[in-house]
Amino acid sequence: METIHFRAVIEVLGKPQKHVEDSLNGYIKKITEQPAFEVLSKEIAAAAEQDNELWATHAELEIKTKELAFLTRFCLEYMPSAVEIIAPKSLTLDESELTNFLSDLQVKLHGVDLVAKQAKMQADTYRSNLGNLMSNYIKLLLTQKPLTAEQLSKLTGVQFDLIGDFLDAMIDRNQIDLEQDTYHLKKKEDVQNGVKRETD
Repeated sequence: METIHFRAVIEVLGKPQKHVEDSLNGYIKKITEQPAFEVLSKEIAAAAEQDNELWATHAELEIKTKELAFLTRFCLEYMPSAVEIIAPKSLTLDESELTNFLSDLQVKLHGVDLVAKQAKMQADTYRSNLGNLMSNYIKLLLTQKPLTAEQLSKLTGVQFDLIGDFLDAMIDRNQIDLEQDTYHLKKKEDVQNGVKRETD
């Protein structure tokens, strides 16, 4: 196969400024150290502060590589915001080259899928634990005295428009009651009676 000559733009967004600049330089260093890629040129833009207090920078690279699979790996590992093939103008793949390309692509995609599933499992676990922690904290606050949603929002640090749904869920779980805009912790006998009524 002919050598593939391409141009790629890699962007980094985050904070602080030094971390953004170091991250981009780290990506470029890693690319240049890989035998699969020959970096012909690089242009690095100065980091600029954005409206959301984040910093952004990017680099435009011209690279040559000898295999389509390497280009695929580059795209999956570095997630460039743009890729432009400079040469060749057309590619001809035989059966084995196409098979290898698709096989390599599938391996990479399965790896990405595995990471995504693991991240989702961790997020679900964190969400569940955070929910339990919040429930316990609200119940602890309500042992002192009845509180309104606005008061609970200030004490827990949860936005007012979000805590309402959480409090409704606690009512559904028979943990608290709402009376005249104030939330009360359910007494143990009330919870037992509620469970008993459900099972009768």
